[in-house]
Amino acid sequence: MKYNWVKSMIAVVAVFIVLGCGGSSNGPTLQPPVIAPAGGEYTKIFRITLSSANASDEIRYTLNNTAPTLSSTKYVFPIPVTVDGSNVTIRAITVHGGSQASAESTASWTLKYAYVPTSKSVDPGASLTEGVMVRDLNSPIDWARVKEAGIVFAFIRAADGTEYVDSKFADNWPAAKAAGVLRAPYQFFEPDQDPVLQADKFCKQFTLTSGDLPPMLDVELKSSTLKAEEYAGKIAQWVAYVEENTGMVPIIYTAAIFWNGDDSPGGNPCLGGCTAFRDLPLTVGHYATASPSTPDAWTAWTFWNYTMTGVVTGITGNVNLVHYNGTETQLQTLQK
Repeated sequence: MKYNWVKSMIAVVAVFIVLGCGGSSNGPTLQPPVIAPAGGEYTKIFRITLSSANASDEIRYTLNNTAPTLSSTKYVFPIPVTVDGSNVTIRAITVHGGSQASAESTASWTLKYAYVPTSKSVDPGASLTEGVMVRDLNSPIDWARVKEAGIVFAFIRAADGTEYVDSKFADNWPAAKAAGVLRAPYQFFEPDQDPVLQADKFCKQFTLTSGDLPPMLDVELKSSTLKAEEYAGKIAQWVAYVEENTGMVPIIYTAAIFWNGDDSPGGNPCLGGCTAFRDLPLTVGHYATASPSTPDAWTAWTFWNYTMTGVVTGITGNVNLVHYNGTETQLQTLQK
């Protein structure tokens, strides 16, 4: 199978090395640039942010001893990784007036691929791992019995838009963990509400700990006012906020008929086949079929919500059942 999403495995190690080219006594006091990861777990790239405190200063950096590159005072750039367990080292200085330079900052990471499915179809004999998608209406939930029933993971609703917090999330979130069920929080997206306020409300409901799966955004509601690119822009704001505040790239939940819809007069006012999020893991919703329809933007689905009328011991009423497109071991490569 193909391994081509990146996961940061080691915390940043930052050291400062004094160079013999510091600013003159008559020039400004230059501070070394700040180097920090800008998210990028579980995508095909790892992103780094370089920033300088002084807007008039510029930054020069090298990536793994490549030729120095001139950047702005704040710069986010991608690092593609082609070898599992490879090392990435950034060396950077701030420069004033093209000549005066600060001390050097260095940061290093060791990167590892995470598993990514490659097929849209469900092949005979394919390895699938079973999970659920739950909310307040599924409570009370006996998570120990859910685990015994063979459920490996759970998407647990935390919030809907800016106002509603799931009344059972505070119970379900720790209980799933205690029972040994891998957990991921999700939020239902309200396209006509402020995306940053939605993301902020969402992130305040939980803390991701070791072993948790990435957060998920449930995108399936039409907007009465937004064009496709405007809708996508709001999703991008939500994704950026959640990525920055959790350190994990989110999962997108949607359906092919919704995501592929156009926004022409008389058309389906949805996402118009937007490709901006194709590197994010996909949960596709498609019921009563042997193999799901996947939005055109994605080459494969990672999760498939294949029924909303499932029955699982320990869960009240019918429940959404979800396949992961791989083995339990492969699923674990998505964990924090």
